[in-house]
Amino acid sequence: RMCEAKYKDQARRDEILTDMRRTEASLLHASWKASHDVLRHTIRTVTEPSLCWVPAQKTPMTDLLLAKSAERVDAELALGAARCEDERRALQAAYDQRKKRREEAQRRNDERFARPVVDGAGGEE
Repeated sequence: RMCEAKYKDQARRDEILTDMRRTEASLLHASWKASHDVLRHTIRTVTEPSLCWVPAQKTPMTDLLLAKSAERVDAELALGAARCEDERRALQAAYDQRKKRREEAQRRNDERFARPVVDGAGGEE
């Protein structure tokens, strides 16, 4: 039937869009992560906006500052990964909700048109 084909097309289109959005979010996170991984080997200033620099000489103080900066970058990367995962979960939850609504609408439609024909009247009300 035409309605079934319509619901299947909508479901497939929605599935493709959701997969595309999840992939896009993952690629954005990967790009952001790659740009932040470089900052692990720099010293960041405490002021905002942070300035990043590579020390000219290796000293115990620069090693300490590099370690602190690396910890800060690691914390930012962990936070970014959590945000990305939250976004992917939200996309999946929205997809599941739309899928449920589509299935309920299709079930209602099937029930509506499954009524027997009485006195030449169609299944519609």
